[in-house]
Amino acid sequence: HRQLLTPALVTIGVRTDEAADEVLLDLETAGSVAITGDRSCSLGLARSIVYELATYPLGASMDVNLIGIEVPGAEHCDRTWTDTTIERAIRVAERRAERRLADGATPIEERAGLDEDDGSTDPQVFVVDAASLDDSAGVDQLLSLCEKSSGSAVVVLGDPSDVGERIIVNGDGTALWSGVDLVLPNVTDEG
Repeated sequence: HRQLLTPALVTIGVRTDEAADEVLLDLETAGSVAITGDRSCSLGLARSIVYELATYPLGASMDVNLIGIEVPGAEHCDRTWTDTTIERAIRVAERRAERRLADGATPIEERAGLDEDDGSTDPQVFVVDAASLDDSAGVDQLLSLCEKSSGSAVVVLGDPSDVGERIIVNGDGTALWSGVDLVLPNVTDEG
């Protein structure tokens, strides 16, 4: 089996125009994503992302690390780490960055050269509720380490200034991403 090049694809909504297509975002290629706006709907989108990654419908598993956010049932999913600390997330992202610098290739480039999936290039995805942290410096440091195509990606509930992608969520279950109006996946704030 060939390694899937983009295992961190997630559904962020459905277009509201005549195409009405699902919109997928590759978190690993983006590096960092902020979900801002209505708190309840933002949490629902973050939970939807976690469920999608944790159940790996594309057939590729990865580590999903939850920082300050609760996702009911996530503790039963393989490679989903509930209640991760920002300090641990930074250490993991630093190791990924060191490896990338030493190897001279991105994990996506390494995956493309593999004949079989050995798990060594699986993405690390961190989902952080910035409001739950006492200090925003840790989020800023994690954002700086989760560069595009680095093998580490971060989804932040909040409004950091330096982020790769931004999804602006409305209270009516719609959102705006990159100039595209979306209807969000149907996940409530209860799970």
